[in-house]
Formats: sequence, C-alpha cells, structure tokens
Amino acid sequence: MTNNLEVNVDALMQKIREEVMKRKAQLQTAASKFTSPALPAYQHKESNSQINKIEALLKNAESRAYVRTKLPEKISRLLSSKIGNKLQKIIIKGFNLLFRDQREVNFNLIQSLRESVALNRQLSEQINYLKLQLQEHITTVDNRFQENDKRLDDCRSYAANITNEQSNILNGHIQGFNQRLNNIHSRLQALKEEYQKLDESYKKLDEDYLKINDIHEELDDKCRKLDINDTYIKSDLTLQKRLINLFLDEANRGLPRQFNLEEIQKLDHKQKDLFDAFYTAFENEFRGSREEINNRLSIYIPFIKKAADATNDNSMVDLGCGRGEWLELIYQQGFKPLGIDINHAMVQQCQDLGLEAYVGNAINYLRATPADSFAVVSAFHVIEHLSLQELITLVDEAVRVLKPGGVAIFETPNPENLIVGACNFYLDPTHHKPIPPATSQFLLQNRGFCQVEVLRLHQMAQTQHFDNALLENLLQGFQDYAVIGWKPYITEE
Repeated sequence: MTNNLEVNVDALMQKIREEVMKRKAQLQTAASKFTSPALPAYQHKESNSQINKIEALLKNAESRAYVRTKLPEKISRLLSSKIGNKLQKIIIKGFNLLFRDQREVNFNLIQSLRESVALNRQLSEQINYLKLQLQEHITTVDNRFQENDKRLDDCRSYAANITNEQSNILNGHIQGFNQRLNNIHSRLQALKEEYQKLDESYKKLDEDYLKINDIHEELDDKCRKLDINDTYIKSDLTLQKRLINLFLDEANRGLPRQFNLEEIQKLDHKQKDLFDAFYTAFENEFRGSREEINNRLSIYIPFIKKAADATNDNSMVDLGCGRGEWLELIYQQGFKPLGIDINHAMVQQCQDLGLEAYVGNAINYLRATPADSFAVVSAFHVIEHLSLQELITLVDEAVRVLKPGGVAIFETPNPENLIVGACNFYLDPTHHKPIPPATSQFLLQNRGFCQVEVLRLHQMAQTQHFDNALLENLLQGFQDYAVIGWKPYITEE
C-alpha cells in the first residue's frame, strides 16, 4: 500500500485566502446592520439648537402658567381709578379662579416636557458615546484583518518554500507507516486464527469433561448400589450363618427325637430375622444418605437441650433407631443416647459405629424400664408401623419413663400432602396406616402430655406453580411432621 503525496501550494493558499475574505465580508455586513454613519457637525449643532429652542418655549409657557397678580398694562391703564383698581382685583381673582385647573394641567405638561427634553439630551449623549465605541471596535477589527492578511502572506511564503525533497521524505514516512500497519494486520489475523483453534480445543475439552462427569456420576451411582448390595449381602450372610448355627444347636439337642411344636415355632421366629437384611437394603435405597438425615434431624437439637436443662439430665432413648443417624448426632452434642430396634442388621451397624444400641421391641423395652428414667424419648418414622392399641400403649409408656420436664418427639409421614398420603407412604410395605397431625396431637394431649405442638417438616420441591394456594399445599406441601409433647412437672391423678 503506497501513497503519492503531491502538495499543491498555490491551490491551498487560494482556498485559505478565499475563506479569510469570506469571513471578513460576513463581519463587515454584520457591523453595517448595527452601525450608522456619524452625524455631521452641523447636524449635531442643529439638534442642540432645537433642544435649546424647546427649552426657551417651555420657560415662556411656565412664566404664563403662574397665578396672575395684575392685568395687562393696556387694560390696567384703562382701569386706573379707585373703582378700576377694585375691578382689576375682582377680575384677577375671577380669572385665577376660572383657570386654576388649567394652570395645574399646564404645570404638569411643562414638567413632563422638561423631563422629556432632559431624557432626550441624555439619550443623545449615550448614542454618541456608543457610536464612538462601535467605531473603535470596527477600527480594531480592521487592524486584526490586516494582521491576518499579513500572517496569510507569511503562510503563503512558508508553503512556497516546501520543496519536493521534503514531500518525498513525508511520502517515505507514510509508506513506512502503512507497511507497519500491514504487518500488524497480518499478525492480528494470525492471532485470530490461533484463537479460533484454541476456542475449538476448549469446546472439545468441555465436551470431554461433560462426558467424563457423566461417567463419574454413573460410576458413583453404581458404587452406591454396590455398597447397598454389599451391605445387604453381608447382613444376609451374617443372619443366615446365625440361623444355621441356631438350627444346628437345636438339632443337636433334639436328636434323635423329633422337633416339638414349640421348637418349630422358635425356629420360625428366628427365620423372620432373614427379613432384616432386606429391610436394611430397602432403607438404604429410599431413606437417604446419613448426611442428609443428619441435616434433617438437627432441627430437634434445641428441644432436647431444653429438656436436658429442665430435667438436669442428658439421658435419652431412641425407639426404632435404625442406622443410628440420630444417636450419632446427639452423641456429638454431649448426650448419652440409647437405641432400640427390632432389626438385627441395623443394630449391628450402630454398634459398629461405637453407639449403644440393642435389639428389642420398643413397647416391651419401655414396659421394662423404671419410671422417670429419661429426659428425651424419640421415635422417627415408627408410629405409622403400629396399630391404634400399640400406639396408645407406646405413648402411655413414654409418659411414664420420661422425667418431669422431659420431651417426647414422634416423627411420621404427613398425609396432608396428597402425594405422600396416597403414594409415597406405601413405598414401605411395613407401614400400617397414615396418621393425620390432628390425631397425633390429640393422642398425646389425651394421654398426659402438655404443650403439645405439631412441627411440619421437609416441604416438597416446588416443581410446578399453582395459582390456587390450597392446591399447591395439597400437592407440594410438607412431606413429614413431628408431634412434640412435654411431661408436666406435676401429674394429675
């Protein structure tokens, strides 16, 4: 890319000269609109003479406007007798009386005319002063135009001195600059291509990362399922081994005789333990992870701390302790928890974690426990497994074993949520029937608890929006609730 710069000095100076003349003409035209030629000397003198003449007329008019004290001399000579003198006074008084208002008008007009004359004289002097100033400004502008003409001539002389050699040097600089621009453009183009390649590489890496992430999630899911199956298999093998040993012990004691009915029922009861491994795997699949359960259960910590302060005791029992999430959580809070569950596999998991847990029936355990033994009695997702009579017995025994000021916490699925009450509740085939919150609250109040409250928990994710608030609560409301009651300090008989 090359540029051949040719400087036409004459054409450039001609354009500058035309522009200057154009602006000079515009200024002169504008000045002519606001200026007028200075008045000649004789006109100025004539104007002063007219003003003086007007002042003389006003002076004469003013002298005639005063109150008359005598009549004109001709009339006064005719009336020079005594009677005439009296008549002159009467005439003068009558004349002054008749023309009193006219004299006042005349005086006002004369005063106005005097002020007008003074104002005209002042305006005339100001106009002359402004004309002198305007003339001075015009002279200054002319001088500046002359200076500009001189500078224009100097510029014309300087431009004429520019040689072809200087033009060539300037052209060389311009060509070098253009070459550098071309080089920069080429480098930018190369960088753009590199950026596009990098962008494509990053996109490919993102796709690979997403694939790897999907594979990782799939592997995590498979590992979780393998862990669940492994737990189920281990628990099942342990229980089968235990049952085989029991069977062999019973067989050794009974041989060579046949089994009686009591022994067969005992073996049948032990065979029910095979169900424990299945239910453990079921809980692992549907209940959620330990971290998730711990986060949910942490809402009850303020209640148990209040009970501990009221009873001055930190002992508690958790009925249906399951995998021991609640036992582990409150143990970290400084409590002494005890867990009871009929599932051998789950109790074994609690014991493996170093927690105190035993196999047993919750109601039977409470019946065998002395009164006023615990500050807290809890049962999470247990009461829905019981019949009405068993539930009443459980509540009665909980009141008995609690210390005055202690608290009972029972959590269960919330049938106010239609999805829970009609579907999710029956995911667990061991559930008996759902219990409405009002029923649980009445039951605790009726069996001796005080300050009974219902705490609704775990609202369902808002996957859809409903215009009707009632419908939204029924379909996306709280999935669980807890009924919480306190043992009074004085039990009424």
